[in-house]
Amino acid sequence: MQITGIEVFQKDLPYPGVYKLSGGREFTSFKTTIVCLKTDTGLLGWGESCPFGGTYIEGHPAGVLAAIIELSPNLLGLDPRDPSTVYAKMDSVLAGQAAAKSAIDIAVWDLAGKAEGAPVYELIGGLMCDNVPSISSISSDSPEKMLNSVRRHSDLGFTHHSIKIGAALNAGGPSMEAKRLTTVLRHSQPDDFFLVDANGSLTLDQAKQLFALLPENLNFVLEAPCATWGETLLLRDFCPYPIMLDELAQTDGDVGLAIQLEACDGINLKLGKQGGISRCVTQRALCASSGLSMSIQDTWGAEISLSAILQVAASTPGSMLSGALDTRPLVKTSLGELSNDVDATLGRLQPPQLPGIGFEPNPALVGEPIIYFN
Repeated sequence: MQITGIEVFQKDLPYPGVYKLSGGREFTSFKTTIVCLKTDTGLLGWGESCPFGGTYIEGHPAGVLAAIIELSPNLLGLDPRDPSTVYAKMDSVLAGQAAAKSAIDIAVWDLAGKAEGAPVYELIGGLMCDNVPSISSISSDSPEKMLNSVRRHSDLGFTHHSIKIGAALNAGGPSMEAKRLTTVLRHSQPDDFFLVDANGSLTLDQAKQLFALLPENLNFVLEAPCATWGETLLLRDFCPYPIMLDELAQTDGDVGLAIQLEACDGINLKLGKQGGISRCVTQRALCASSGLSMSIQDTWGAEISLSAILQVAASTPGSMLSGALDTRPLVKTSLGELSNDVDATLGRLQPPQLPGIGFEPNPALVGEPIIYFN
């Protein structure tokens, strides 16, 4: 099998409202880049990469497109049944650019699974978790509105929630965050799991103030509390809550450093941030060898991203899985119908059983390619 053509698409994914996170960042829409790999057998492989704006990490939509344009001509003629060789070729052409490589890598694994006649999870570890707890994503807002958002998602079946914090000092700072967390966690379901995501916004002083203001026995995992390794390690000494890394853990080396420094209790693995399925699998093995929990997510995205997320999550030991992001409530635009085994419920998901990533987008919804290589 050989890659004979590459089509690239871009599509806006409107958010149903205004999504807010630390630093005053607000979003109403996200631009996703979709890749379709064509082969001499007629099989198609689909991948997607949707950066979380342009200030979450270095990746941004225009950069993803530019990098894919640089990479694509070098992939023609390669055999997608060997994802490691394709990834090595990408690395030889372009350093970094994880978000762009993610879209291509997902498409390559989609083809590898289709060629084998098997879901991708069977190729990357086997079925380890067939009932994946999915995570809602709760934008920062007033304490009451955040609680209402959690309750709406709970009514849909979610038991795992990622809630955004990081109020600037002129917006209430640690006092506002204490009110948010107390309101949400005290009035939610007792068995709910919470990731409290600061997106690197807390200084050490603000973290100390926040911890002092929180009542005892609040149960949550603090995600991405500080912007730097130094601050995170100092925070580790006095933080009473488990810490999960996100923005600081992007490369294999980052994950290795986190393990060496004992900087965290878990790592949020995101396809677009890590560089696709291949990099997530490598870093998952590092985490598992050191007893670190993992959430499996993507920076954003539609059904292609969700299907790839579920392939990685389903092949992750359930005892180490903090949940997987369900992207569907985050976007108003669809790329097509998911198979019934995925679409049956929100809150807990079974992985797609079809070969590859298990999703075939509707061409009419994807639109026309903006660039083509053959």
